[in-house]
Amino acid sequence: MIGWDFLYSVVYTTPCAAVPSEPLPDAPPPETLTTPELRNRWNTMEREERMQFIGRWWDLLPHVLPYASWRTAFLNGPKRPPLTAGHKAVTEWLFQVEQHVCAALHIAANHKSFGGLCRKLSVFQSKCGAKKTRKTKTCRSKQTRRKSAFMGSRFNNSI
Repeated sequence: MIGWDFLYSVVYTTPCAAVPSEPLPDAPPPETLTTPELRNRWNTMEREERMQFIGRWWDLLPHVLPYASWRTAFLNGPKRPPLTAGHKAVTEWLFQVEQHVCAALHIAANHKSFGGLCRKLSVFQSKCGAKKTRKTKTCRSKQTRRKSAFMGSRFNNSI
């Protein structure tokens, strides 16, 4: 099944309790944002409200997959993601779903181990600014090199 990278990117951006949402620049006053759509548009939703929509998205996802065999395999796998347990728990849930779906479809899973998956995903984690010194103003070039190496190895191995 294609699309696992996209699904892992969704998991990776699931809001965590430690990092609150920051309103977008020029957002209207909070009291004027009276609907979930407006709060989402201006990034002012509280985590609990946002998690309801993310949970609904995961609930609906298997029903919109393009092939019946994919839908069936996804629906028969691990149920709802543990959204309130953090990124690692949700990533592990999706890894279990991937393993289940691929086994049901008799195809090789993209990710062989959870540890290997976490190492691949860590390439996309920003750790910029962890050490505040004059020498480390940014880690963009280091992150870019890591991502390029990761993406290059993925495409070279598939040929």
